[in-house]
Amino acid sequence: MCAFLQKVDNVIENIMKIILPTLITLIAILMTLQVILRYCLHMPMQSVEELILVPSLWLYFLGSIQATRKESHMNARLLEIYTNKLSHIAIIRSLSALGGVIISSWLTYWAYDLLKYSLRMKKTSMVLGFRLTIVECMPFICFALMTVYMFFELIRYYKMARQTPELKGEI
Repeated sequence: MCAFLQKVDNVIENIMKIILPTLITLIAILMTLQVILRYCLHMPMQSVEELILVPSLWLYFLGSIQATRKESHMNARLLEIYTNKLSHIAIIRSLSALGGVIISSWLTYWAYDLLKYSLRMKKTSMVLGFRLTIVECMPFICFALMTVYMFFELIRYYKMARQTPELKGEI
C-alpha cells in the first residue's frame, strides 16, 4: 500500500512541476499584455481580469497543496521553545497536525457544499461566459488533498512520539 501511495505522490509531484510554472507564466503573460494594451496602446482589454482569475486561483490553491505536501507551510512552533525532549516536540507536532486535519476536514466539507451548489446553479462569468465551476471546484480539491497530506504528517509525528528519543533523535 505504501508503494502505491508513493507512486501517486510522485505523479502529483510531476504534475505540479509542470502546472505551477505554467500558471505563473500565463499570469505574467496576461498581465504584460494588459499593461501593453492599456498603457502603451491605449486599448484596454476588458476581459483580462476574468482570464487572470482562473490561473491565479488555481495557482494559489495548487501552491497550498504543494506546501502541505512538502511540509513547507508556515508553522509557529512556539511551544517547542520550552522543551528539549524530542518526544515532547513530536507530541506537540502531532497535536498540531491533528488540529490541521480537523480544520482541513471541516473546510473540505464546506468546499464540497460549494461544489454541489456550483454544479446545481451553473453560474457563468460576466464577460467571457465560462462556467465558474472550474474555479469553484478548486477549494474542494485543495482541501481534500491537504487533509490527506496532513493526515500522513499526523501519522509520521505520532510514530515519532511513540519511539524512544535515544533511538530516533531526528525530527
